[in-house]
Amino acid sequence: MSEPPIEINASDTLMDEGFDLLEQGQLEEALALGERLERLAWTGGFELQALALNRLDRRDEAIDVLQRGVDEAGGPWLLWQLLGNYLSDETRYDEAHRAYDEALKLDVVDEISIAINRSVLFQRQERYDDALGVLDRVDMEDPDLTPDSSEYWKLKDCRWSVFNDQDRFAEVTKEFETEREQFEKFDEDAEIISWVAYHVGFAFYRLGNIASATRWNAYALAWNKYHEYNAWLLRELRGERGTEATNYYEILIEGMWAETERGFIVNYGVAADSPEKALDFVKEFEPENVHDTLKIDEMDVIEAGFLEPKGVYVVSAYHTYPLDEAEE
Repeated sequence: MSEPPIEINASDTLMDEGFDLLEQGQLEEALALGERLERLAWTGGFELQALALNRLDRRDEAIDVLQRGVDEAGGPWLLWQLLGNYLSDETRYDEAHRAYDEALKLDVVDEISIAINRSVLFQRQERYDDALGVLDRVDMEDPDLTPDSSEYWKLKDCRWSVFNDQDRFAEVTKEFETEREQFEKFDEDAEIISWVAYHVGFAFYRLGNIASATRWNAYALAWNKYHEYNAWLLRELRGERGTEATNYYEILIEGMWAETERGFIVNYGVAADSPEKALDFVKEFEPENVHDTLKIDEMDVIEAGFLEPKGVYVVSAYHTYPLDEAEE
């Protein structure tokens, strides 16, 4: 027998709990909560299940869940958008376009968000004029599109990403210089800050301006150290290829945040000539105020004679604990 529907406030609380589980990497628990919300006739359950399944590398199942959600609930637009995004990730481009079209038919829809995601879809299809055209049709005079909003910078980031794909690097840096002061004031969305800084840094890199590329890549890493593209660009900027003396290590790092009296452990995948050099590379991804506390707790050599560029390749999420727990 199905469970009775729940009140909006209760479902919102459960959704918040689900997003917290995703943030903490407790994906199976988030999936189970999403299934419960679906049984309780709450459309957010489909979204939560899909997000968890995607993080579990089960995207085909995530797409099936979203398709069931839009079939049963007729929306909302967020489900159609997420379905379009995952279909786009799977290179099912025509289906992705149809999903975005369905979202736009609804009375309640974030047209700017759909435009951003459709632009990404066109970019993946190498339809660059269409990708820019979608962005150009967004009303930049919209009162919600101010430089202190995430949507404003998402639009800029999409535009500059397309320019980079077209080798229009000078246009990226020129436009960015007119926005730089406002960008440096923006602090509301670490993910988009990291993406913007990456695309700007990449443009400077391709123009041969290594100093500016390094500056903006470091800016990106300060906001989001998990961004794999920034890690790649940092390795490219360093320009040190591995040799027969280079190992690829999996390292468990231990450190401490003195101001919060909490310790942490974090896993890294690093290519370096020695454990000491690997720790130096790790420090590029950690705040300066913890550098003196960092130490290697465990280390395994995964591949000897690693010939790819040296540096960090993988960063895990933190696991934290009270310092008095470590002393017991």
